[in-house]
Amino acid sequence: MSPAPRLTANAGVTVQSSAADSSSPRLRLVVPPPRPHVLLVEDEPTIAVTLTDDLVAGGFVVTHMADGADAVRRLSQHAFAAVITDLRLPGASGHAVLRAAKAGCGIKVMVITAHALGQIEALSSQGADAVLPKPFFNQQVIVWLRAAIGGP
Repeated sequence: MSPAPRLTANAGVTVQSSAADSSSPRLRLVVPPPRPHVLLVEDEPTIAVTLTDDLVAGGFVVTHMADGADAVRRLSQHAFAAVITDLRLPGASGHAVLRAAKAGCGIKVMVITAHALGQIEALSSQGADAVLPKPFFNQQVIVWLRAAIGGP
């Protein structure tokens, strides 16, 4: 018996025929698991663009915001699997973003910053799950996300 034909829809949904006989085909809908949604809060355009591109290529859905106050508002309106935030941001600091992320359901938070070397313990006590000093390799962020929230 040959394998069942596979048809793939545009939305990433696969339909498989699982009929034992060809007279009454039965279809089974195979839906891929949802991709984890990450909030990236970074005001430096080069880092924001390259990290967003690499995260999307790594299988994550990314919402990017350059302003800390906007990110705090978005956190109150939407559920994210994780937050990656810089510390020094316009509008509100990365500390405010960290507090907002942890206030709800304890979202996993990575702080990326060039100014955190002396603040790692303080950031950890405020709830940061990881602190990554700049410069960094984008792959380090992807590896952490997969370990912290189980990504694709």
